[in-house]
Amino acid sequence: MDVIIVGSGKLALELLEKLPVMTSGNRVMPWPAPAGLAPRHIVVHAGSGRERDAVLAYCQQTGSTLVELSTGTSVGTGPSTFPIVECPNTNILMLKFMAMVARSGHLFKHYPIQLTESHQADKSSTPGTAVQLANSLGVPLDAICSIRDVVTQQEQLQIP
Repeated sequence: MDVIIVGSGKLALELLEKLPVMTSGNRVMPWPAPAGLAPRHIVVHAGSGRERDAVLAYCQQTGSTLVELSTGTSVGTGPSTFPIVECPNTNILMLKFMAMVARSGHLFKHYPIQLTESHQADKSSTPGTAVQLANSLGVPLDAICSIRDVVTQQEQLQIP
């Protein structure tokens, strides 16, 4: 089955680069879908949301499976005529950590908590992962520190 990757950020580009090696005999291609594809395939949305309406319409029209990698969407909340797989965070260790914090975040309510998140410079919204962690820990959303500056990321956070 062909795989179409939607998005132009780091995750989407990494999927386009590495997924073909892992899928034997299946084509992996960027969005928009080229004409003449088989009627059903897998559409992986790893984008910012600009293309989401077009992707939903495409999956509706073709019956393709949508794998939604963006956090905080309402894609799977309504009725749908095509399969939708929601994966709001694709890092298994982070998912385990978030589950642990959701279960025991209340134990930290008497401690001072700072929540800092870092993403690529062109990300303009607060990431859903940070919002979920803040909610689990009782941290107000406006207290989340978002860092987009590469120098700050490298020097202060030690993030390459």
